[in-house]
Amino acid sequence: MADASMLSEDAPTAESQVEFRPCPYCGHAIHPSSHRCPECTGHVGIAWGTVHKELYLFLLCSILILVGCLASWSGRVPVKDAAGHYTGAAAVIGIRMTGLDTIRGTIMFAIALYGVIAGLMNIFYRRMVVWPYLLNSMIALWVGIGGITAANGGEAWKAWGEQYKALGGSVMENYFGGWRSVPPGFILLTLAGFVIMARLLGGIVAAATAKKDAPPEEGKSARRRRDAKDAKDAKDAKEGDAAASAPGGADAPKP
Repeated sequence: MADASMLSEDAPTAESQVEFRPCPYCGHAIHPSSHRCPECTGHVGIAWGTVHKELYLFLLCSILILVGCLASWSGRVPVKDAAGHYTGAAAVIGIRMTGLDTIRGTIMFAIALYGVIAGLMNIFYRRMVVWPYLLNSMIALWVGIGGITAANGGEAWKAWGEQYKALGGSVMENYFGGWRSVPPGFILLTLAGFVIMARLLGGIVAAATAKKDAPPEEGKSARRRRDAKDAKDAKDAKEGDAAASAPGGADAPKP
């Protein structure tokens, strides 16, 4: 395979001379930049840990979006009895629904399903398809942040705080109990969308910074080869001029 090609002994530069590594599955010596072994076709990139960590992260976020579309998109509110006292039970706000009951939810579910398949292909075949994660992160943030903002400070949010004051509870429950009014699907969507967007923007910034601070390695190698060639040409020209001007040289008159 192309990514598992062996190095020749007369490689053009010393920088490309690397030490081969044994395949973790069959022990065959292969190039360390290989992704699959040419002998047993094992995915050595996974075993060696050379697969980009972002691929696993994007795959996880696609699964989170899938679960977020299947989870409830309906919040909860504490229940009171006939006397107006909190019972400790909870009821669903409005109609019980999931993301598959909405247009945006079904679109996110379809893209996330494709993202899971594309993520596996990226990991196993060393690809870098990121458009489904970027598109889904924007939709997930649109839906998730909107749902959390709508629930924050609402009647159900305040009711959870009142219940914990009436029935008692820990400090965490008193301060963060209102989050129970937020649909769990919106929380998963917001988390996945934020992680994807932050990782993509971080990669763009890191690539721009590295390109600004230092030239790429390929440019350095090309410049070194060009300088070596220019030095060799100058040396050859100097030796040729010396040979031509010496007695008996190319310009000396022949008897």
